[in-house]
Formats: sequence, C-alpha cells, structure tokens
Amino acid sequence: MSNKNLCEEQRHYCFWILKSYDRLQGILQRHYPRPRFTIAWKDLKQAGNYLNRLIRAREGRTPRVRRGRSFCLDANMYRVFEENSAQYLSIMTLARRDRL
Repeated sequence: MSNKNLCEEQRHYCFWILKSYDRLQGILQRHYPRPRFTIAWKDLKQAGNYLNRLIRAREGRTPRVRRGRSFCLDANMYRVFEENSAQYLSIMTLARRDRL
C-alpha cells in the first residue's frame, strides 16, 4: 500500500482483508468485514473503498452471474422421439420416471 493518505490502522485493515478470500469478496460486494482490532467505521470504510478502487482499476468490473437456462447432456443421457407429429426429448434422471 503506497497511499500516503492511509493511516497505520487503515493499512493494517487492507492487509487483513487481502489475507482471506472471503473478506476480499466482501469488499468487492461493498460489505465491510469487521476486524477484531480497533478501527473507526469511517477509516474502515475509507480503506475498503480504496482497496476496491485498486482492484477494479487492475482487474476491471466484478463478474456477474447470468441465469442458467441451458445445460449439457451426454449422448446416452437423452433420446429424441416423435409422437402425434410432435418431437419430444426424453432426459434421463437419477430416479426412474421422475420429471424435471
């Protein structure tokens, strides 16, 4: 941390965040984990925002998850059949005759 505006507690907080993936994920989601050592809320938030800015400048935006509306199947996990001039797809499940 080469920012001259951060005090010693803020630098300690930044390094404490970088030590754990869960804490780092919290910072990226704008949740500020509370440490066991004492630090004022204003200093904690300022250090968290600084760390977030550094990471975004380096890595870009955080990835977003889109809704999963598709899936992959092996060739032996499904069969295609036609009934009453309509085409159907039968997908294998773990339980027999279980619907998806």
